[in-house]
Amino acid sequence: MFFFLSKTLPYLVMPFSWVVYCLLLAFIFRKRRQRRNVWLVLAISLAYLFSNKFLALELQRAWDWSYVPSKQVPKGSFGILLGGMTNQDIKAADYPIFAYNSDRIIQGAHLYHSGVIRKVLVTGGIATTMSHKHRRPEAQLIYQTLLEWGIPEQDIWLETQSVNTYENALFSKQLTDSLGVLEDPILITSAFHMRRSIMCFRKIGYSPIPYPTGHSTPDRDQIAFAEYWYPSEEAPNIYRRVFREILGIVVYKMKGYL
Repeated sequence: MFFFLSKTLPYLVMPFSWVVYCLLLAFIFRKRRQRRNVWLVLAISLAYLFSNKFLALELQRAWDWSYVPSKQVPKGSFGILLGGMTNQDIKAADYPIFAYNSDRIIQGAHLYHSGVIRKVLVTGGIATTMSHKHRRPEAQLIYQTLLEWGIPEQDIWLETQSVNTYENALFSKQLTDSLGVLEDPILITSAFHMRRSIMCFRKIGYSPIPYPTGHSTPDRDQIAFAEYWYPSEEAPNIYRRVFREILGIVVYKMKGYL
């Protein structure tokens, strides 16, 4: 039940869901002109707010974990590479298809080949509410790609059972404990996901070194003037990512994961 709720609840609190709620209330109160107009104005205002890219980028800038140059990362024995980057919705695909968060695997391979880490622990199972018949644990897909990118089999550890960030941490700790690994890991995940990840990994006993990836917030002097006021189709996705992470932290705290 928790897994199902964790995958569906975010849709109920996403930015444009609030616009829909306001429009529904405007329809409900359609015969009461004053109340109807209040909800319509609020719906229009929220739609404009959640389509403003500049405001969305400022929220993302405040939320994302700050960029860390790889040269500043202290060398360690291993890195933990979190999944959440492949697309298995295309049943006919005979090779791993990577999605939005794919900078995680690129940076993980970079840390290995540059000598920052000697081992890569890949964590991720089948985290979906859709049909599982054609799906494989995500860690296996990432493993296949890392092999093709020249990382030896003996330098890759796999954790294939986790379906959320807390389980990424829990099962990774169980694996490294069974291998007798005492060092803390370099944690490799997206900048917007790092806050929740760090909290989960600390909860189960790690003291990870954060290595955030996938930064997408441009410097302010690189933002076009029109984006300060003109509606953008990209803004809702930025709000959605941040809102999803905030909700995730709230739910995880309620669940006792943090």
